[in-house]
Amino acid sequence: MTPHRDALLAIRFGQTPIEEIFRWHQQLEIEFARAAEETRLPELPDSEAANRLLLSIRRNHLSW
Repeated sequence: MTPHRDALLAIRFGQTPIEEIFRWHQQLEIEFARAAEETRLPELPDSEAANRLLLSIRRNHLSW
């Protein structure tokens, strides 16, 4: 399950006041900005490595 499942379901079913949704949204924006600043992820993905991995998986699957 996702860590926010209950909160998202409450929003979906109209059980959460709009003010609470906006507060949560602001909190998440702060967390996302911090995560973006502190990430060790590269600017771009290594597409060649991803393609090699996917091809390897596909080949292994076909050889079963």
